[in-house]
Amino acid sequence: MSPDEREIAWHEWLAGRPEHVRVIAEHFPPWEPVRIKSTGQKGHIYSFGERKDGSVCLQVTVRAEENPGSLHSKLLPEGHRVFGLAPDDVELWGVATGEAPEK
Repeated sequence: MSPDEREIAWHEWLAGRPEHVRVIAEHFPPWEPVRIKSTGQKGHIYSFGERKDGSVCLQVTVRAEENPGSLHSKLLPEGHRVFGLAPDDVELWGVATGEAPEK
């Protein structure tokens, strides 16, 4: 999929989401790397969820290659998912913010 096709597909997906999900999802394109503020783990958005109270939560796929030397990368070298994250605990990092991803 070309970058233009990816953008079009993303905007089509966003258009079908409820307003409160769309407002959060617009900040986190799935191809942009993110960092979980509370743990420092880096990964990519896997999904957006809705809690019973209507708030939005995020699920992030964390891969060992994006977190070299971390305990999680040693225990779970194939990676894992962190779920139930508040949007305020997740931020873009790397190319999207002008930071160089750590090697």
